[in-house]
Amino acid sequence: HRSMSRRLLRSLTTLSRQASGSGVNNAHLKTGTAKVAYQEHITWSSALVSEQATEQWLAGLDLARLREHFASQGYAHTQLLDLDTAQIYADLYDRFLSGSINAGAHRHDLGSHVAQRAQEENVTQIMWPSDYVDGLAAGPLHLRAAAFAREVLGRDATFDFDMMIYKAPHTDTEVPWHQDERYWLDMPDKRAVSCWVALDPAT
Repeated sequence: HRSMSRRLLRSLTTLSRQASGSGVNNAHLKTGTAKVAYQEHITWSSALVSEQATEQWLAGLDLARLREHFASQGYAHTQLLDLDTAQIYADLYDRFLSGSINAGAHRHDLGSHVAQRAQEENVTQIMWPSDYVDGLAAGPLHLRAAAFAREVLGRDATFDFDMMIYKAPHTDTEVPWHQDERYWLDMPDKRAVSCWVALDPAT
């Protein structure tokens, strides 16, 4: 898939069951040796992140239709954020891209199979942004994605990891075909749902 988007946020939440008996999630097992520290803090309005706010958001969805579509087609489409809230994430994302928030330990190039054409990566991937911004995982995107995952997977669904992806305007760098499960650790429960949110118009 090619994107004409300036800035994409893919799966600022992936959710699955916790590894049986481990007490830690798949993504954190993979980064157990990477030591990072919070560089910023974000505080959310209770109107966005209270339990009641999340329940009200869920109540506004046609959950029966979304469950059926997810079960039959493998995906569902709904609005997680309004434009003002999406802009909060977009501004934060720009600070990651500029290096103001230094995510070097988890910043990679998904387009490294072709020659790099600029100072930044061909396709920037930043894993676990919530490890760098205190409060990010307590925001509305994570909370609503978790609530939706529990509706389609089961009540035991829990947050696993988050990720940001950036493709520059008019890029012709394609991400090679791949299966995400190839990068997972051997977990007994393979149920998972990824939530993808575009922060700009995307094709």
